Amino acid sequence: MGITILGVTVDSIIGAMDATRYLTQVEVYSQGMLGLASERYIVKATFNGKTAQVNDGGDERTYDELIDIGVYNVVLQKL
Repeated sequence: MGITILGVTVDSIIGAMDATRYLTQVEVYSQGMLGLASERYIVKATFNGKTAQVNDGGDERTYDELIDIGVYNVVLQKL
């Protein structure tokens, strides 16, 4: 039986990468009641100071749709 160990040596650093996540929390109130709570986020990655990639995630509905759904939920709760 034998064991082989392989390794890699890093010759140099190519650049610096940074990733930031921006979180937006949306709450819709109607008639003093919470009708909807939702989250959206954007992940922005930069490499050597230049934007490399941007990903959106979370709730993908428009703000108008969120408002409509939030108000509708409050109306249903009051019935």
